[in-house]
Amino acid sequence: GGMKLHFKTVLQGLVIWGIITILASYVYMSKPSEGTDEASFIRVCFVPHTHIDHGWLYEVNKYGTRSYTILESTIKEVYRDKNTRFIWAEVYYFKEWYENEKDVEFYAGKTKRHIVTEIVAEGRWEFVNGGLIMHDEALVTLRGQLDHMRSGLEYLYQEFNVTVNHGYQIDVFGHSSLTPILYSQLGMDDMIINRIDYISKYKFGYKKAKEFYWKGDPRGEKIFTHLLDDHYNFAKLDFEKLSLKTAEKNIEDILDILYKQSTHYPSNKLLVLWGDDMRFRKAEHNFKNMNTILKILNEQYSDRISAQYCTIDEYFNMESEKDASYTYTGDFFPYTSNINDAWTGYYSTRPQLKKAVSEFENALKFAEVAHVLINLQKQYPNYPTIIDNINNAMDKASVLKHHDAITGTCRKYVYEDYLKIAEEATTILFDAVKFGFENFMTNPSVVPYIDNMHVIEDELIDEIQIVLVNNLGYYRKDYVEVLLISKVKEFVVLDHRDKEIKHQVLHSTDSFTQFIFKAEIPPLGYTVYKIFPDEYFSATGYEESETNQIENNYFKITASGRYVYYQTREFSFTQEYRTYIPAMRKPTSGAYIFSQQYFYYFWLKKLFGICIVIVLYTVFMVILKVSRIE
Repeated sequence: GGMKLHFKTVLQGLVIWGIITILASYVYMSKPSEGTDEASFIRVCFVPHTHIDHGWLYEVNKYGTRSYTILESTIKEVYRDKNTRFIWAEVYYFKEWYENEKDVEFYAGKTKRHIVTEIVAEGRWEFVNGGLIMHDEALVTLRGQLDHMRSGLEYLYQEFNVTVNHGYQIDVFGHSSLTPILYSQLGMDDMIINRIDYISKYKFGYKKAKEFYWKGDPRGEKIFTHLLDDHYNFAKLDFEKLSLKTAEKNIEDILDILYKQSTHYPSNKLLVLWGDDMRFRKAEHNFKNMNTILKILNEQYSDRISAQYCTIDEYFNMESEKDASYTYTGDFFPYTSNINDAWTGYYSTRPQLKKAVSEFENALKFAEVAHVLINLQKQYPNYPTIIDNINNAMDKASVLKHHDAITGTCRKYVYEDYLKIAEEATTILFDAVKFGFENFMTNPSVVPYIDNMHVIEDELIDEIQIVLVNNLGYYRKDYVEVLLISKVKEFVVLDHRDKEIKHQVLHSTDSFTQFIFKAEIPPLGYTVYKIFPDEYFSATGYEESETNQIENNYFKITASGRYVYYQTREFSFTQEYRTYIPAMRKPTSGAYIFSQQYFYYFWLKKLFGICIVIVLYTVFMVILKVSRIE
């Protein structure tokens, strides 16, 4: 009986152990090969870069100050040493820095304009992406993406005769299917992306397909795409954190990492981004140390590797044809960094900022339609001034589309700075439009949002002209609500044909009158309504009448001549809240991620733990029984 129990226990242990072994073998065999093949030879392109955020940990202007230091340092070093290279992606801060005294002596007796133009023309300094900022792809509209890309690309072409050929979105939280379509239409030859979900990134590496063709739509254009193997920093060579001595000591580890990364691509060339957030404030120091590392790699390991500085353009042109056998169609949302962390928290983080961005885009469309309509007037002499103000507002607000702005993934004081920028940019638009209408109208009051209440502060000594602009492509009939801050209570409303329009007073005090009237505005056009005082109230078409009431279970409305009163009734209701089970570890849900405990994953971990306990218990019982038999 004892031997039978012993055999049964051993059999159970073997079955459990076999299941675990099969699962472990599957995981192991599914891994891409990470061994170093001594016979292979790789060509490594180190691309020096820095990633510039436009607000995140600090306000926009503070990042600007840091960016100017990096630009000055790197441009001087690239100009001094013709073997070095550097790429720059965000035009917003570059334009600010470059336009400040660009024709004054900058370095080595040369002006800023001369030096930058020379290193750009020689291909040692390369602009990639070409937009003002690196925009988020989940929340920014197509119009929002086009505006800042157009502005940045036009500036580079006009200033340096440069056409940007390479897209570069390395720090956004997932990628939209719109991206390959947009960048193809912008004339880009290829692009570099980074943050996709960890399972997809693993699969691409397993298939040696981290260079592939990407299509946003099955019928759309495709664009050659390079997926970064790791993040955009090569940590082993961060000389703002590491010493040269440490890097030299770890040269074998560096070589091993390079070989492992090269196994995930279809050819033997490897692109490595050398840099990180806000790096190269001391470019001479960084390049001096890196030159030593390149020398060691090329001299001591010349049979296994060749290493050099490259731009993105030089990397893609190392071979005449791009090597990619795989085509991917669709988007890369949501971005998940592991099984529990889906980066979807930012879809709804800080909704007030998202609203401010949306309102600015509405105001921008309103301003563009308005300035075209104003330009049709013969008396309009200020077209350049208006369009310049619109473009300035658009550029100023471009930082709101940054991947740490509209997403809300920034610190509180940075968030408040973004709201201030949105307000300032929107005000520039409204002031520009009002200035335009003032060229041929008397005291115009321009209504930017027909659906919102419009506030007019005027003593109503003379007439007020209310300008309503319709930026939509169809005829609008809407009720316009006006809050007239004036002691004048008796007035009339006329349309553009001087026909009296009935209006309804909603509320009136000694200091203001709130009223509404029905307006009609043609598509992509504007109309003018006039308000002027009147000695007798009967001219408005309203007379005191008996009180009328309508009511239901929720509201009671009383109308009596000039006034309408709204009264709510009390009623009860029930409300339930349901929450997801939070992840039982850090990080928990926040501005970036929505972290929940997956049910199957939770029980899978439990089951695995139980299996381990059973195996250990089985081994212990076998040892105990064997010892008893002996």
